[in-house]
Amino acid sequence: MTSTTKAPIFRLLWMIPASLIMLAFLPYLAGDHHTARLLLMALSSLLAAASSVPYLRSIHAGITQPRLVTWATWSVLTGMAAFASASTGDWPAAVFAGIGTVATTTIVVVGWRRGHRGVGKLDITCASMVIAGLALWQASDQPAVAVIVACSVDLIGLVPTLANVWAHPGEENPSTWTLIAAGGLCAALAAWGDWTITALAYPVYVAVSTATVAVLARRWPPRAGVSDREVAHVHDTISWPAN
Repeated sequence: MTSTTKAPIFRLLWMIPASLIMLAFLPYLAGDHHTARLLLMALSSLLAAASSVPYLRSIHAGITQPRLVTWATWSVLTGMAAFASASTGDWPAAVFAGIGTVATTTIVVVGWRRGHRGVGKLDITCASMVIAGLALWQASDQPAVAVIVACSVDLIGLVPTLANVWAHPGEENPSTWTLIAAGGLCAALAAWGDWTITALAYPVYVAVSTATVAVLARRWPPRAGVSDREVAHVHDTISWPAN
């Protein structure tokens, strides 16, 4: 796909959620903060759910073969963030993370027959951190600990994708990442004013990290001087070959 076709599509992907966010703010400007909050929550849920559609279609078409252990780990992470935020009544973040749990679990189920089932170093590291985070949450009775662990582990799991999209932006579809980023932004805006980790940390992290991938995927042509060997080195450093 050339830059002339990618640019209008990418701009349109940002314009649609941006326009919906502006509409959701109309009740806020009218003084109806509760309605604005509900609209932003609904919009974040819709965008989060829609973000998985391109990926699921790619799996169904046999184009994408998801790493099942990685997606299962992300499912646990989003579930942990959802329960932690719900326990403190931070519903915008809880609902957004909950939708993420459903989406990632669906990808595991749909991709079960065609996905990669190998377990790598990164998978073991992430799973160990998830277990440690759950233990710390239960021991300290601090939901914020679970949210911080979820964001940290998610970022570690995102490193291979960032390395690949930096060298090969054409291999990532910006649409999925754009929709997730917009959903995270809506969830953060819905929680605006609740200055707590459980309210803002996860949606803000998701908005920033996925927007970064979307912007890198938009770069065309690819960055000069980045070789496949450099990208492979990142993968080999943190993962074993799939069995």
